[in-house]
Amino acid sequence: CSLHSKSIPCKSQKNYIHTSATHRRRFSSQSILSSLLMLQRRRVSSTPNTPQFKPHDEVDHAEIDYQNIYKERTGVTSGLWRLRLNLTDKARAQFDPDNPPTRAPLVSKAPWQSSIVVLYDFGDNSTIRNEYIRFDGGVRFGRILEDMDSLAGNVAETHADNDDGYPISFVTASVDRIDLKRRFPMNRNLVMQGAPIYVGRSSLNIQLSIFARSDPQLIICTANFIMVARDGVTEKSTTINSLLLDDEIDQQNFIRGRYDATQKKHARAKKLIQIRPSGEESEMIHQLWLDRYHRHRIDMAHRHQYMALSETSYQNVVICQPQHLNRSGKIFGGYLMKIAYELARVTAYRFIGGLSDIYDASVDRQEIIEQHPQFVSSDEITFEHPVSVGCIIRNESVVSCTDTMNVMEEREQMQGEFYEGRRAMMIFVRTHIQEPGKSEEILSNVFSFCFVVPKPKRVMRRVIPLTYEESMVYITGKRALDQTTRIAIRDGSVFAQYL
Repeated sequence: CSLHSKSIPCKSQKNYIHTSATHRRRFSSQSILSSLLMLQRRRVSSTPNTPQFKPHDEVDHAEIDYQNIYKERTGVTSGLWRLRLNLTDKARAQFDPDNPPTRAPLVSKAPWQSSIVVLYDFGDNSTIRNEYIRFDGGVRFGRILEDMDSLAGNVAETHADNDDGYPISFVTASVDRIDLKRRFPMNRNLVMQGAPIYVGRSSLNIQLSIFARSDPQLIICTANFIMVARDGVTEKSTTINSLLLDDEIDQQNFIRGRYDATQKKHARAKKLIQIRPSGEESEMIHQLWLDRYHRHRIDMAHRHQYMALSETSYQNVVICQPQHLNRSGKIFGGYLMKIAYELARVTAYRFIGGLSDIYDASVDRQEIIEQHPQFVSSDEITFEHPVSVGCIIRNESVVSCTDTMNVMEEREQMQGEFYEGRRAMMIFVRTHIQEPGKSEEILSNVFSFCFVVPKPKRVMRRVIPLTYEESMVYITGKRALDQTTRIAIRDGSVFAQYL
């Protein structure tokens, strides 16, 4: 692989991909693919629970190659997977399930030892920029989500690798948060860096950050992926290397990761399927009912001001193909996030009344971007069930809430009158899967996405729940929107002014 002599100013040795204990390399999103394409493609025996690849069967149907890396992935994701494949092919070829290798003793590793960096040369390389550009000049963030999931997997495997040939794989258990601090720039060279900040018994909290290569202090986005280790022999969760905290920053990150894990447990205990809404939340729903049916402050006939929550829903349906596989033979979690995110974005466009005229040359491009929804954050994303090839996926979106804390305060001062200053919306996407041979659907994933519209062409409507079930969706969305507001204010996000 090509080496880059110029290094970015960040912590020593954090800006390298650790391909082994003695080789440290860094890659751009173009070189990571072009250099690794030169590696010999090895075909290996199947891993446990993965069908063996055959060219064709007796009725001339091709068999699925579960080890292949298909072309639908981005250059970054393909490159990261090929790097992982190159590191594990030899071990897999020698793996005997009946006589597995002895696992080496666990060790402690510093975060920098597992840190991986990828370069996005959007400013210098139009080919890379065109791979991620959106129709209005913004970023296709769904593709960034794919890269994030791939990078988190590579970081996790690097941290767990003890060069003993023992098969350990990782699955994405959840995504704690994704927060954008500012609009994603498509005209600058960026860096995405991943490293573990907290390690439990079998799980890792991988922190990802995207920042300007010329100014590492200019943070664009942060994310936290929770990865869980699986033993390749027993197919159960397994212990992994601990984290060596060798400086103050690593110690602070570890404390933050432990705090986030504790808060996550508390938040789960407060979910509406576990306990009833708080007194304040129940009062809020009661006031909505009074405003609509008794005070007549909410008139659903005013379609330009109010919209029933159920009327904001959209769906898409896809069938999972081999091109969507990850390295473990299941449907790539990054792909699931991408299609859910893109449905959420379409839902946001529809909710604000549609797109601006991108073909009108008289309209300033900056103005068009500000009239379109801007992705701000994603609350906890959970992966309830693995998804296999052949599964039918039905994504269902809904605008759950448009009432931020600031909006509610302004509305109180206006004595319940309609407030025209709304700029934010929380969109939920629920993924249901129907597995081959089954007739019923099961819930696989739950996603939440917050968007803001800095300068909407039309007044943003208020979402109104009309049933008790919709009220629970509204409350959940309100909680997520309030949490996004607090984090945006804490982190100094440019989007805080719209929340």
